[in-house]
Amino acid sequence: MAVILNPLSPLLAYGALALAALFWAGNMPTGSAVHARISPALLSVWRWLAILLLLFPFVAKELHRRARELLLAWRILLLLALLSTGLFNAMVFPSLNHTSAAHAAQASCRR
Repeated sequence: MAVILNPLSPLLAYGALALAALFWAGNMPTGSAVHARISPALLSVWRWLAILLLLFPFVAKELHRRARELLLAWRILLLLALLSTGLFNAMVFPSLNHTSAAHAAQASCRR
């Protein structure tokens, strides 16, 4: 079976990568700006809910197609989600009460 590639695919991929970097870069200033008015957990929940609603129309068919695989791997997917995004947000947003957004962004980039 031949695979037909959309000529816009590389352009869309690079655009998505640029947007991901832009949104990540805006994470610290946003958290710093609103930390006094919104709890870190609530901010994280609203951000991920917005992302889910924005991306779902684009991935719904693929999710449906791979539903069996996803259901079989739900434990590891949940663990990865909690340890990566959940832990990151749980540590970064409260830290913005004690440091600047620039310092928090720099600290999160260190290896």
